[in-house]
Amino acid sequence: MKNELNLPDIVTSSFHDVISVNVEPGVSLCVAFSGGMDSTVLLHLAVQHAVNPLRAIYVDHGLLPESADWAVHCGRVCEALSVPFSAVKVEVDSRGGRGPEAAARDARYTVLKDLLGEGEVLLTAHHEQDQMETFLLQMLRGSGVQGLASMPVVTESNGFIHLRPLLKVAAEAVRAYADEAALNWIEDPSNTQREFDRNFLRHEILPMLEKRWPAAASSVARSARLNAEAAEVLDVLAADDLSGM
Repeated sequence: MKNELNLPDIVTSSFHDVISVNVEPGVSLCVAFSGGMDSTVLLHLAVQHAVNPLRAIYVDHGLLPESADWAVHCGRVCEALSVPFSAVKVEVDSRGGRGPEAAARDARYTVLKDLLGEGEVLLTAHHEQDQMETFLLQMLRGSGVQGLASMPVVTESNGFIHLRPLLKVAAEAVRAYADEAALNWIEDPSNTQREFDRNFLRHEILPMLEKRWPAAASSVARSARLNAEAAEVLDVLAADDLSGM
């Protein structure tokens, strides 16, 4: 009888599968490293299992007074792992009707794209629960198939390659890996502030959904993948229509 993988092994397997399929030998990797549990797991995986050149970047949004201390923590973690590290501070502009979450995300990805070297691949630590949150937020905004596709494992645009090696991994598996590896991470107090939409979903809505439907996260992730496939088909059909005009 074949033994099933335990939770930490599932995390390692997912990381290895995504990297081996999408990253050529010698291509440099850059981990977006916040110092939180998820990105600490991702960095540890990259150090342990990736043979590619590796570095980490901490983006300081300046929204909380502790952010400068977090940069110091991230630097120490990277030093202990012999990973080149840099920290960059960004200005978050939440004008124009955008909330602070969206504004911080936009500022973060703008600076990361600017800092990546040619051919360098960005790694972020989004997992299955993050995918469910994104799907539900898009649904509540009335999005179509493009929005409901949520986050892909691989995003490639204008030479910018972004991988999410843990996207199909359950949040509990990520925590199990962190505990088994005895990792140290930062707990961001803003993650508990329920006035932010994503945090409200995470702390108020998702526990009820998962209590009633334990497989909710994997089911929603499957719906996101189906919407991504539908969006791809629509793009192909639209391109065919345009070429026939």
